[in-house]
Amino acid sequence: MYSRRFDTPLSHFSPDALQSELFAMLDPASRTWLQVARDKILDCRTLDNAVNALMLTSAMTRRKLGEEELKYQPEGTHWQVDQAGRLLLLLTLRSIVPSAQWGELLFSLYRQFDENEKIVTVRALDWLGENHDLNPIAMETTRTNDINLFAAIALNNSYPVKYFNERAFHQLVLKALFLDLNIQQIEGLPLRQSPELTQLCVDLTEERLRAAREVPTSIWLGMRYRYLTDIAKQMYMQYVFSESEEHQHYTLLALVNNGGQDCPPEFWRKLSHLQSSMPDETRMLADRLLSEFPFKRSHSPFSTTGHSHHEIL
Repeated sequence: MYSRRFDTPLSHFSPDALQSELFAMLDPASRTWLQVARDKILDCRTLDNAVNALMLTSAMTRRKLGEEELKYQPEGTHWQVDQAGRLLLLLTLRSIVPSAQWGELLFSLYRQFDENEKIVTVRALDWLGENHDLNPIAMETTRTNDINLFAAIALNNSYPVKYFNERAFHQLVLKALFLDLNIQQIEGLPLRQSPELTQLCVDLTEERLRAAREVPTSIWLGMRYRYLTDIAKQMYMQYVFSESEEHQHYTLLALVNNGGQDCPPEFWRKLSHLQSSMPDETRMLADRLLSEFPFKRSHSPFSTTGHSHHEIL
């Protein structure tokens, strides 16, 4: 279930609204602790004291609040109560820090945080800052060797698509693939399609094939068919109709997301012929493609007798 106050992943948490959501789940002792923790930050006479209060209370959050999943939260996200509590404390601190100092201060805090605190910070960058103010935190996170921390910036996070330049976004996608993460979870990936990203993903695919290594199944989501070379298009079609259900699924999903109007007539004939034998989710993608681009089928009407003359291998 999702709160109407947090109806999209891009909605900003307000401290008071977030506290209300937390209070609805916490027992009286936990509610009292959280309120006292916020008050300790707000009542400090100096910024240094407020930062020290934040560090102390943040470290205690998991033990004091527990790890139950937050019942009401932005759609598409998964926050635990302790994580939301830490975010609330950060938002509380932000409310008393001059805007001009916030980015630098949060970066300093980030470098002092433990892994769990860093993950909360990174997941909430789009709520904690404005414009490109928190790019130093985001860029440092992309260089981490900690897969969980990297996933916090790469997956289900709106910050990269909104604030990363083209090169940084491409490197994020490639690193996610190297780490075997599913790039379907990279927000806004269809919006960042480009010939350069397509070629980077093709190069990685060819590199894996030369080394006889497994090709990441979601890599096709980083490609737009119209940007492929003729040789790369042949490779793409081989995976569309391969025996791997996962590759078949993601190649078709990429055509749905990034555009399939440039696929050849043979593709549409074979897709129409094979769609009934596909797994349910993949068949739905095939149905969607065939309904969105019906003119492609009309170029070469499907017939079972003539199909073999135009086979895509």
